[in-house]
Amino acid sequence: MPVNTAAGATFAIGTKAPATDATTYAADTYTIVGEVESIGEFGDEVSAATFTALADRRVRKFKGTYDAGGLSLTVAFDSSDAGQTALAAALADEGSVDYNFKITFEDGDVFYLSGKVMSRRISAGSADEIVKATINIAIGTKVLEIPAV
Repeated sequence: MPVNTAAGATFAIGTKAPATDATTYAADTYTIVGEVESIGEFGDEVSAATFTALADRRVRKFKGTYDAGGLSLTVAFDSSDAGQTALAAALADEGSVDYNFKITFEDGDVFYLSGKVMSRRISAGSADEIVKATINIAIGTKVLEIPAV
């Protein structure tokens, strides 16, 4: 697919149904989060595992663990939006099971991931600003990328 902008992208929250591949993620029911202004970065980063031998004083580096990090979502606050309400409920959920999330780009590329909503903070700003919420999601799985067909 050609390079494009983020305009037209959607972010949706699913359920806690177990999902590990395209079929099980796609089978979940998703609620689109309204008024999304920005979807932060997401994807794997590998930590370095190192070893230094005394004899040659050389640090050897290996790939260690993979971490998909956290995703920061910024929205114009709307307490009546079903998706924003679902994110608030996921934050209040004290369970340890991840929620499924779906990001869809305008060109049809889809990204699936699972994680926990870790924070939801409201920013009123000043008189000429839109009231916003920033939601942080700790990603606990590999991000599954499904290219547009």
